[in-house]
Amino acid sequence: MDFTDFTFDPNPARIVFGAGKIMTIGEEAARFGLSNMLVVCSAGRRKAADRAAAALGDKSAGIWDGADADMSGAAFHGAMAEIKRTDADSILSLGGGSPVGLGKAVVHETGLAHLSAPTTYSGSELRGDWRVQESDGTRNGDDPDCRPIVVIYDPDLTMDLPPSVSGPSGMNAMAHAVESLYSPAANPVSSAMAERAIAALAQSLPVLVKNPGDRAARALAFQGAWLAGGFRAGSCLEHRMAQTIRRVHGMTHAVAHAVSLPFVVAFNTPSAPDAMARISRALGTDGAAAGLFALNDTLGIAKSLAALGMDEARLDETAGLIAARDISNPRPLSRDDVRTVLDNAFHGRRTVAAT
Repeated sequence: MDFTDFTFDPNPARIVFGAGKIMTIGEEAARFGLSNMLVVCSAGRRKAADRAAAALGDKSAGIWDGADADMSGAAFHGAMAEIKRTDADSILSLGGGSPVGLGKAVVHETGLAHLSAPTTYSGSELRGDWRVQESDGTRNGDDPDCRPIVVIYDPDLTMDLPPSVSGPSGMNAMAHAVESLYSPAANPVSSAMAERAIAALAQSLPVLVKNPGDRAARALAFQGAWLAGGFRAGSCLEHRMAQTIRRVHGMTHAVAHAVSLPFVVAFNTPSAPDAMARISRALGTDGAAAGLFALNDTLGIAKSLAALGMDEARLDETAGLIAARDISNPRPLSRDDVRTVLDNAFHGRRTVAAT
């Protein structure tokens, strides 16, 4: 890829990486002059939130554990009420994409300082997009000021993730790195970091799925997720496809990414030879799509969208929704192209996808 002309917009977050680093949250609060931090999490992350609140000591405004997977209006208004009640001057979003997304929505509304401690590999903590599902519709936006000023990557916070979550979550990060390599917005930094991320994820994910207690693999996967999300150049067909599938068919974000990714890479292969060579090299395989299919198999991820319960009768509708907006993609797309990729992914037609 020719990098004669490019723009690089670095993420300004301070990164604190290492096992046990959640216990330094009080020091991070002091560094930014924060004295009353509310920990925002889901009920399932209460134990980790208790540790964070204890580490904050007298800088803790308490814990609000009402985050939910739907990013519902009820969760948003509950968090806002708790912020008002405690007079918090900042928040720590602790958990997966939902608590982190809720934290960004709260920051958009309040302007409070935002720190984050992710517990999955999604990378959403490094983006400014937020969403609230109200009873009368969805409110959403993309505000760089909603991003955390500090992100604490503590592998110990991921140790209880089961393989059924770790694998797809890691492939979500993989999708960010893969699409960064052939995004029109790619630059020397994003491409170098994406290739490193792919290698880290390819090496670590099979280990931690087989042995969830392997701390070294957890740390390497977290490093890959950070590199993939923190230096992301942009999104292409795969991201639009996975997001639409998630929304229309009620699937989890990570699983939709994991299953869709190799099929989209197979479609894009003829139009991005340099990127595909780098993906193959990072995976240690002879082909980018083939390597991603093989990695999915190793992680025990479903081979098709049909296996996830997607409704075949809604394939045309889904393809139309995906193609309805402009998509930045290395290979030009028609609605029929989108329908073909979706059909291959639905039926698990790997050989067809590769040709």
